[in-house]
Amino acid sequence: MAKITAIFVLLSIHGSEAGIYSLFTPASRLSGFIMEKISPIGMDMCVRECSKRVSCASVNFHRGRLECELSYSDVTANPSNMTSDSEFIYIGRNQIPQCIVFHKTALRHCVNWTQMRPVRLNTAKIYSWVDCPTDHPDSNSTGVKVTSTKIGTVLTYTCNSDPSITLTSKCRGDGTWTSSATSCIVSLPELPGSRSVCAL
Repeated sequence: MAKITAIFVLLSIHGSEAGIYSLFTPASRLSGFIMEKISPIGMDMCVRECSKRVSCASVNFHRGRLECELSYSDVTANPSNMTSDSEFIYIGRNQIPQCIVFHKTALRHCVNWTQMRPVRLNTAKIYSWVDCPTDHPDSNSTGVKVTSTKIGTVLTYTCNSDPSITLTSKCRGDGTWTSSATSCIVSLPELPGSRSVCAL
């Protein structure tokens, strides 16, 4: 009976972790800028350790060894140092959703925290975004249709003013949509009598 319970607990942890892992870059590792290694540690605590250090720009997390590599650089600054590694997950500091928190008292720092759901990772209860809203910021000037609100969803749509212009929007890890409406060109009709002729 104890063995069955242990297996159930492990499956529960793995299932809840999957939602958080999907926010980041799997099978990738940024090499050459490691400032500290911490092991053994869960991914939630690894992210927390990075967020506590001003100099931490990203982390590499090894799921098998439960090893956390804190890095002082990221893929934006050093794209050539990003390597393919099936054992690691790369997490840039800017990929960490603002409303993943590790203490209930920190909820006051979150915006629209009612959109969040609790997720249990190992022994820590954290909060992450459920998804993006169904109301899209580009809906007034484009033909955008929200077909899915899951994080990572990419929508393709066109401008109302010019259907030949194709736009895209992505549901980001912080629960917000990217906007492309500024790419739409709005042509104003010429008003009658707007031309004037000056006579000397």
